[in-house]
Amino acid sequence: MNRNYSIDTLRTVATILVILLHVSGKYIIIGFENSILDENFSI
Repeated sequence: MNRNYSIDTLRTVATILVILLHVSGKYIIIGFENSILDENFSI
């Protein structure tokens, strides 16, 4: 059976994106509390 390297790459990219999502969540909340970000950001 041949190894599909595209799936490995996709899994790696998805893992990095999940980590970035979890790390940036705190900064997004601070931005909304300080009125730096408005409703247009979430859209």
